[in-house]
Amino acid sequence: MFLVYLGGLGAMASNITKRIRSFLRKAANPKVREKSRRFFTEPVRPLGVPMQGCTKAVAVAIADAKKVGIALSVADAKDAAKDLYSSGVLEEQYCANILLSKFERKFQEEDLAFFESLIPKHINNWACCDGLCSILGKLYEMYPQQAQKTRFWPKSKNRWVKRASVVCFVLPVRRGVFIDLVYGNVSSMLYDSDDLVRKANGWALRQAGKFDEKRLVSFLEMHADMPAITLSYAVEKLDDKTRKRIRGLRTAGIKK
Repeated sequence: MFLVYLGGLGAMASNITKRIRSFLRKAANPKVREKSRRFFTEPVRPLGVPMQGCTKAVAVAIADAKKVGIALSVADAKDAAKDLYSSGVLEEQYCANILLSKFERKFQEEDLAFFESLIPKHINNWACCDGLCSILGKLYEMYPQQAQKTRFWPKSKNRWVKRASVVCFVLPVRRGVFIDLVYGNVSSMLYDSDDLVRKANGWALRQAGKFDEKRLVSFLEMHADMPAITLSYAVEKLDDKTRKRIRGLRTAGIKK
């Protein structure tokens, strides 16, 4: 049963995180833990709980709160999420994203600073980065003027900040939203040496092509010498003829 709420913002967030952590540790599986470690190239600290277990952990914590008449606030969710992220445990970070996603429609413009601060301070793997970016991207759609600050992120020394500068927009850009910003951010770090940044660039370009394929093809022709992994992601949804032609341009450029 959920711990009795004693009052105070800190107590509520503490109760949520304790319930989530308790559930996760009971559900931990050594085989899943080893599989998670092999799944990431970067070092992670998994407990060994599949994603559906993380989803259930959050649902149970929220349900237990309701049983004692407590409705979680945005502030509670932010405090709990920050606590979960700070542990560095993979599944706790997954739960932080899941919990925050429950409040997507309640966040205000001033909450953007909270999300943006989590990336350099606590993100240490691509899955948690991308999950957080999904929420952040929706907030940028609500407050589009705030999205322009990401123009400076490609110059960051933090790989997750750089990745976030385009991953935040992979969903809206396929509808043409933030398309100029995406091309600008991708261009600023197109030849970055980080493989996870290169993959993010390709992903963002592929998504942008769903809205305007001609613009994507033109960009790829102009920058056919981009890293192979970026190009591979970017051309994935193009027709065979166009895909082969653009890959040929890259090959010809390299031979020169």
